[in-house]
Amino acid sequence: MNSWLKGRYRLSAFFGFLGGPLAYWAGVRVGAASFNWPLPASLITLATIWAILWPIVMYVAGKNLSRTDNVQSLSLSRNNINESKQRF
Repeated sequence: MNSWLKGRYRLSAFFGFLGGPLAYWAGVRVGAASFNWPLPASLITLATIWAILWPIVMYVAGKNLSRTDNVQSLSLSRNNINESKQRF
């Protein structure tokens, strides 16, 4: 995984803390969503949830991408072996 966010879980938490509630707040502003709690309590709750959730999502995504990178490199190795056998 060639992501600049790989392994930077505090930064992921920070982005989750800011981005999660801002997205919901924007949805409320355009009328696509509504909060049943007062605005500050809703935003703080969402910020806490996203600050915990987003690093977990990034960790899982990194593990899955590492697995697919290994499969792709293995596949490329097999293709190179087959091509070299055909040359001889």
